[in-house]
Amino acid sequence: MYELDGLLFVNGRLIVPSTMRPDILKLIHEGHLSMDKCKTITRRTLYWPNMTRDIENLVAKCSVCNSFCRQQAAEPLLTHPFPDRPWQKVGVDIFSFKQKDYILVVDYYSKYPEISRLPDKTASTVIMHVKDIFASHGIPE
Repeated sequence: MYELDGLLFVNGRLIVPSTMRPDILKLIHEGHLSMDKCKTITRRTLYWPNMTRDIENLVAKCSVCNSFCRQQAAEPLLTHPFPDRPWQKVGVDIFSFKQKDYILVVDYYSKYPEISRLPDKTASTVIMHVKDIFASHGIPE
């Protein structure tokens, strides 16, 4: 724990005094983010005892969130068997960063990423870049 400019911090997170917690909770949930998002964002920068419980209570009692919550439960994630060797199974995604397009290929076994910048997102360009990556590591099953 340390003090800086009259504020107390623990592990780099600001300790919120009990008198300010209701106002902070309102600010945290102002955009009506999900409970998990509120907790994740808050845990990065703030701390007080029972903070998680306080966030859960606030979101659970939010009339706006309750009126728009999903009527159906989310589908559970489907697991897949862990590969026996590197580059047996991969994940591929296209993303943009600073107005440039990239393709990302990640080996499920080692979590090793390969990233390649794409001049465009046409099928032929994507195929060419994926083939280049597979030429280095082998074609997955």
